[in-house]
Amino acid sequence: PGPGPGPTPTPTPTPTPPKALTIKVSVPKKLKIGSTLSVPAKVSGYRKISYQWLRNGKKIRKATKRSYKLTRADRGKKISCRITLTDKAGKKKTIVTKAIKAPRK
Repeated sequence: PGPGPGPTPTPTPTPTPPKALTIKVSVPKKLKIGSTLSVPAKVSGYRKISYQWLRNGKKIRKATKRSYKLTRADRGKKISCRITLTDKAGKKKTIVTKAIKAPRK
């Protein structure tokens, strides 16, 4: 007597990865120096949000609010926002928004 046809192993379902969280910067229709960019105040599933606006990937000093007003220093540069989200368990997740190219004028 040898090993007979036993039960076939059930394939383990592959877990679906969590959907990537994308946060959009709201930009006015006519973007110019002096325009205000902003990001959402709330993100579902997270209780604390902190913001850091970036110019060409580098921190902009004192730009840690939900909105950011374009200045003359931003002309022709790429502006984005690094958002740090903290969930109820205290786990942090950092997202950088898609960069917005500031106008030259």
